[in-house]
Amino acid sequence: MNAPRALGAALILVAACSSNGGGGTRNNTPPPVINSFAADSSTVGPGQSTTLRWSVTNATSVSIAPGVGAVTGTSAIVQPTDTTTYILTATNAGGTTTSSITVTVRAPPPVISSFKGSPSSIAVGGSSTLSWAVSTASSLSIDQGVGDVTGLTSVPVSPAVDTTYRLTANGPGGVTTRSTTVTVHAPSLHVQYDDPAPGGKVRLVRNAASTATHLVLDLQVGSTALNAFGIALTLPMDAAKVTFVPTTGLVLNSSVLDAGGSPATAAAVVPSAGPLQNMLVIGVARKKQAVTDGDVTLAAGATVFSIVVDMNGSPAPGLIFSGGNLETAARAALLSKAGAEVAGKADFAIGDLSIAL
Repeated sequence: MNAPRALGAALILVAACSSNGGGGTRNNTPPPVINSFAADSSTVGPGQSTTLRWSVTNATSVSIAPGVGAVTGTSAIVQPTDTTTYILTATNAGGTTTSSITVTVRAPPPVISSFKGSPSSIAVGGSSTLSWAVSTASSLSIDQGVGDVTGLTSVPVSPAVDTTYRLTANGPGGVTTRSTTVTVHAPSLHVQYDDPAPGGKVRLVRNAASTATHLVLDLQVGSTALNAFGIALTLPMDAAKVTFVPTTGLVLNSSVLDAGGSPATAAAVVPSAGPLQNMLVIGVARKKQAVTDGDVTLAAGATVFSIVVDMNGSPAPGLIFSGGNLETAARAALLSKAGAEVAGKADFAIGDLSIAL
């Protein structure tokens, strides 16, 4: 054998030895296998979570992106804020395998924060104005023959009988509905109070004991308890339309805010002259039995006191006050013992008072 041929044979032998374990290495590990990767719910609402589940074979490490990182076990809870594609990565010495799943976050449904008729009770032949506040809606409609009201915030209606209207709001996130009723009565003067829309730290609402000529309004704590020492309230009160009697018109609830007696730390009056003429002025505070007596907890939903007014003869129909647009002289405050404002005028939910037919 000549020298070149011998050298070639030697090189082939060395290569063969290297490929068959003769001093070299080979990685025969297969890459991981992802048997499954799925979400319990592939579509969730805002703020909701879902569980990602997987089955992986022959992996030394597993991770999920974005935001989850390295994982162990076979599941992980995620709460995406937007539609997100999660990528599962399984790794071993043989390589990397990936799989993905998309979790869709649907848009929130429309929010109907208020829907009411004003006034909520009308005489035969009269009219009421339906008004509403809606967000994240692409279209609006009202049944009972009203129809499409997209782009509007109010519409007049004149039902002949008691009628319940349903407002339907459609949006990318779904459908929301809300109803309100307008009652119809024979023509007759009556004192009318329409409760405010939901909300408010303090609420002035109609008591079920009210009649057509005798109105009882309850000042109630909203849905959250408050710590306070006293309350001041000033509201328009047209003496030509309604009568307020100081000795009987303010009904205290001592179990909520004890004003004591002899004398009580509470007063109510409608001045007949001066800057507060035709204004109902109320002040109620806890009566201290000891110097250390301080703020008290007013439970959620509790009635602090009630206001009683009566229709004054046969007055001309008309508005006395509207809680959504009170006069500048109107005041409302819930105060601590130190005089700090626990709830201000904007925190009081007050409805509409009127004399109606």
